[in-house]
Amino acid sequence: METQVIICLAIFVLSLISYGLNKWNMAVTAMVTMTVLIVTGCLNPATALSKFSDSNAIILAAMFIVAHGFGRTQLVDKVAGWVNRAAKGSFDRALTLMLLAVWVLTPFTGSPMTKMVI
Repeated sequence: METQVIICLAIFVLSLISYGLNKWNMAVTAMVTMTVLIVTGCLNPATALSKFSDSNAIILAAMFIVAHGFGRTQLVDKVAGWVNRAAKGSFDRALTLMLLAVWVLTPFTGSPMTKMVI
């Protein structure tokens, strides 16, 4: 049993090193790590693959796609410029403005997760 724990810890350490070196794409590192965990018996295949159909994973993937789309437009740069002008270059003012916006928008949002994301 303790040999299995050592194998799993070694895989996770190698995975962290791979993420830190950033030599390969993060998705490749994640998939290789998952495959190695399944092959070595550290992770059950049904458990590993069930996370792909989890609604939270699907929502997170959709958020990444939307964020990438916004990043390719000028919207992000314009909003950042507006916040910078309103805060007059001060990080504390920008943070205060963001918290004020969250405070104002909180009654209009439905879920606690939405409030945290905003």
